[in-house]
Amino acid sequence: MRSILYKEFMVERTMILIYAAAVVLFSLRVVPIFFPLALSVCLAAFFMFTSMVHEDMNNTHVLINSLPVDRKTVVTAKYVFYLAVGVGFIALDILLEAAAGARLPDIARQSGLALLGFAWFVSVFFPVYIWHGSRFVQIAVVTLFVMGAMAIPIVHHLREKTGLWGIPDAVASLPDAPLYGLAAAATGLVLIASWFLSVRLYERKQF
Repeated sequence: MRSILYKEFMVERTMILIYAAAVVLFSLRVVPIFFPLALSVCLAAFFMFTSMVHEDMNNTHVLINSLPVDRKTVVTAKYVFYLAVGVGFIALDILLEAAAGARLPDIARQSGLALLGFAWFVSVFFPVYIWHGSRFVQIAVVTLFVMGAMAIPIVHHLREKTGLWGIPDAVASLPDAPLYGLAAAATGLVLIASWFLSVRLYERKQF
């Protein structure tokens, strides 16, 4: 698996630096943006998406599967590499915001949500990508973006009108440790289930 991880890094190192530079710009408010940590997660997700599209265009899967490496190792390396890149982008944003004087409790809460959100994205993305390919994922990403853009004003209106029935306040009032512990446990289980499903799908895939 080490050789596959090294290959991924060497192939993507330029794009990693470009995306990392974007994280720096947003974190230091060189480019004005709200919630730069959330944007770092979006950049990590977009990095993973574009990398998969490039692999399909270059038929990289055919080359990898011609090597003496079992498919479980290939899938595991993908999960490890892209999770590591996402965590790296989020960690870079946290360090820069902390250095700029952001409040540590706020950063801790936001970083926890960012890590959990990215792990859920990875858990959903890989099985869908392996099963349907990059074309389907392109359509799904555009659809989700449009749905998200439509849902944000609706949720905002409901919050102004009903307060979302007190649900956000009830969640915010819960102690952080049990809440994040439960969320982390659920995310870990989903991530493991996603890995098992991805391995099964990838082992049956024809290249």
